[in-house]
Amino acid sequence: MFTKLKKIGGEYILNKEFKKNHRSKFFQNINDIKSIAILFNINNEEEYKNILKIAKTFRAEKKTVYIVSFVNEKVIPNYITPTINFDVITLKNLNFFNIPKNNFINDFINNEYDLLIDLSNDNNFIFKYLLALSKAKLKIGDFSEEKKMYLDLMIKNTDKKDVKLFVENIKHYLTVLKKI
Repeated sequence: MFTKLKKIGGEYILNKEFKKNHRSKFFQNINDIKSIAILFNINNEEEYKNILKIAKTFRAEKKTVYIVSFVNEKVIPNYITPTINFDVITLKNLNFFNIPKNNFINDFINNEYDLLIDLSNDNNFIFKYLLALSKAKLKIGDFSEEKKMYLDLMIKNTDKKDVKLFVENIKHYLTVLKKI
């Protein structure tokens, strides 16, 4: 019963805040993008290492990268090291309706990143909330019925385990589509 109440309440709050949310949408070539935010669900150390590699690749291209991840635990596991550009949401950071509450959440939502990439690969309400309310200029993610109203571009991710390939596909589409 509480689970259903939490879900309904969370969705109500999200929809109410989403209607008030205004952002400037802007589609640009991957070469012109300067700031990237990434939403990523971490379930194990290997996934953590993969997201660090992806961030390193973008940083090598002179892009600022900010990552928000979620771990389904009360404390951050030892293998994760939060930094100034890498924040972690834990179960302790969620209110009754599973809405993330932390100092960095408002900063993340209000920052106008050039690109937000949703790599969460599931319909986790926490990422849906952040995706919906983010003021990022362009939001891209895997095809999802639940998230389609919040994404500007959806790309079908055929291999959910190969995040690196999905990011390469995103980069490809951002290169090709801007040329058209």
